[in-house]
Amino acid sequence: MYMDGTSIATTLVCIRTNYSIGGVMTMTFTKKSLALACGLALAGGAQASFIGTADDDLNSTGSFALSDSDNDYVSPTAELQDGSVVDQGRKVVSTSNDDFVLTFTYLFKDAGYNNSFWFEGNEIFNTASSSVGDQFSTIYSGGTGTLDLFFQSIHAYTGSNIGSITNEQNDSGPTLNSHGKPYNFFSYQDGNGAILLGLDDGGGSEDGGTDVGHSDDDNHDDMIIKVTASKVPEPGTLALFGLGLAGLGLSYRRRS
Repeated sequence: MYMDGTSIATTLVCIRTNYSIGGVMTMTFTKKSLALACGLALAGGAQASFIGTADDDLNSTGSFALSDSDNDYVSPTAELQDGSVVDQGRKVVSTSNDDFVLTFTYLFKDAGYNNSFWFEGNEIFNTASSSVGDQFSTIYSGGTGTLDLFFQSIHAYTGSNIGSITNEQNDSGPTLNSHGKPYNFFSYQDGNGAILLGLDDGGGSEDGGTDVGHSDDDNHDDMIIKVTASKVPEPGTLALFGLGLAGLGLSYRRRS
């Protein structure tokens, strides 16, 4: 799922139309159907206002500007740039009673601990095994309210629990990790409605199974997750998608 809510499947279909068969759009019925399917899917997948952030406890610790000098994800080519202002002490919420497609994307990590991101009791990403760019999508039908998500950190050598924080807890302020350091995540919602979450696991260097220093780096780049939401495709759009894909396969076989 991209920033505008376009699904990867939609984009792959459109790209294949343009390039995999030579880039020639002969105006046959099947090509028209495929073009129409792509067009409708793109139009229907635009980012809508399904998610947001909230401070129900009214005790947000405020906002701060990120710096590329201490946050390794921040760069001119990243979705967070030097000076981007992010919020602390907020949670991610659903703002819609309608079903929608909820997508999580693993963007970055700079951490010694094995950090993981969970949704509705299931581990979605883990810095020890997931690849940057991995995505997970699901149809969310829980109505308005707080999303059931949390971060957790495990010692890479001993397997001990370093810390964790739920979405709801983050609204109340940071928890403390096993070294007594603040453990929380920031939130940043861009103009397209996508929300970025940046974990601060409290720092502490790992060396041969023992933590050294236990200092709080407070750079919130220990794990960065993007959350997006889009409209559930309508049955008619999916039917046109299938027709377009069938036409594409037939055309490819004829050209072969």
